[in-house]
Amino acid sequence: MQNLELTCLVRPRWLKLSPGTDRSKNLNPYFITGTGTDIGKTWLSCALLKYWRANGVATRAYKPVLSGFIDADAALSDAGALLQAQGFTIDHVNFRTELERISPWRYSAPLSPDMAAALEGRGIDFAELVAYVRRVTSTNWQTENILVEGVGGVMVPLDDLHTVRDWITDCELPCAGDRELSG
Repeated sequence: MQNLELTCLVRPRWLKLSPGTDRSKNLNPYFITGTGTDIGKTWLSCALLKYWRANGVATRAYKPVLSGFIDADAALSDAGALLQAQGFTIDHVNFRTELERISPWRYSAPLSPDMAAALEGRGIDFAELVAYVRRVTSTNWQTENILVEGVGGVMVPLDDLHTVRDWITDCELPCAGDRELSG
């Protein structure tokens, strides 16, 4: 596995601290990415979620776009792993509902999201994806550490005009990824 390096940037301009916020907790939403698939994004996300939970910090994680998703093996998917790292068991009554909430753009083909979506006659509305991430990361971010896990590598296409890199840029989230991202 690649050496992973956490790069914390400034808090996004659109997230405002409320008066009385405990700044010592250093809560932020983070975007987890890498230079490719199987680089360790889900491993890092799960490790952070488990560490924070073990230390009494509330957590929430999202995997908005997921390709190679097999419904019958939902618990084995990246989104399933994120839910389990947050304490949801496979037989939890809300497992399926939570899966749909944290991973709304799921595609069965193990291809880049744009290609997987096209095979299913669907697409990814980039503005809607950015709005979704901003919405879920602006809720409770002052009381929870929130992770948004990307898909594939930073140059993976989401549609004809946008890549994961564009998604990260438009969401303005601090980013964590493997060392190859920095040069």
